[in-house]
This record gives sequence, C-alpha cells and structure tokens, in this order.
Amino acid sequence: MGQPDRPGIVAGLLAVPEVISAHYTTGDADILAQVAAKGTSDLHRITNAILVVDGVVRTSTAIFLDEVIPYRPHALLRVAADSWRRPARSQPLPRTARGSVYSPRQ
Repeated sequence: MGQPDRPGIVAGLLAVPEVISAHYTTGDADILAQVAAKGTSDLHRITNAILVVDGVVRTSTAIFLDEVIPYRPHALLRVAADSWRRPARSQPLPRTARGSVYSPRQ
C-alpha cells in the first residue's frame, strides 16, 4: 500500500467489527491488524472482508496459540517510578537536598 492510501485503509478496517486493534509498522507490512475470530473459517471470512478494503493489496495471517507473557505495564511503571524517585548515584544532589537552605527571596 502507498502512503496516500493509509487513511482510507484505516477507515475500511474500522468498518470490520472483528478488527480489535491496528498499528502502523515497519518491515514487510504497513499495518498490523489484530482480529477476533471464532475459528479458522471465521478468520477466513474476516480476511476476505479485509481484502475488500480499498487499498489493501494482500494479507498475511499469524494465529496466537497461547499467551506466554500477558500485557504487563505495571512492571515497566514500577521501574520508571523507582528511577524517577531516586537521583542517579553519579549525579550530585541539589543544594537544598544537601542541607543548604533555599530561599527564593534575597
């Protein structure tokens, strides 16, 4: 697909209710669409509906067999929060944190 077709393709994917998410990508595919299907025949029907979208040239299918790591933003948020709370050891603490008195008026 070419760059000018992207908005039309996104609109077409929005019209397919089984498309539950879509992302622009790098590599061989331009858009990765996640769909929900009841089985392989339903997936075939959904794939054909996507191929009818104006601007879609081809599809490639991969099926999730089992989830090995569930969506887990908490681990990343915990690391980010810890690094935000503690200054890096190589950086000196601000003067007010080392015991100096900070006074905005002088």
